[in-house]
Amino acid sequence: MYPNPTKGKIHLSTTGAVHKEVYSVLGEKLLETALETVDISNLPQAIYILKLTNSETGVSKTYKIVKH
Repeated sequence: MYPNPTKGKIHLSTTGAVHKEVYSVLGEKLLETALETVDISNLPQAIYILKLTNSETGVSKTYKIVKH
């Protein structure tokens, strides 16, 4: 995942089918995509949570994103 901190686009290197969701720190879902690039340029400067879920196994991981 790069760059982090970011001004808008996060590039991901994932294998297999991975579902991506972006949440506010309060847990509100803000964005959902299956693309390799997650674009948060329309969101204000803040800290966000990126949740990656493997579509085949259902295993999820979360990462902190800082938008400046």
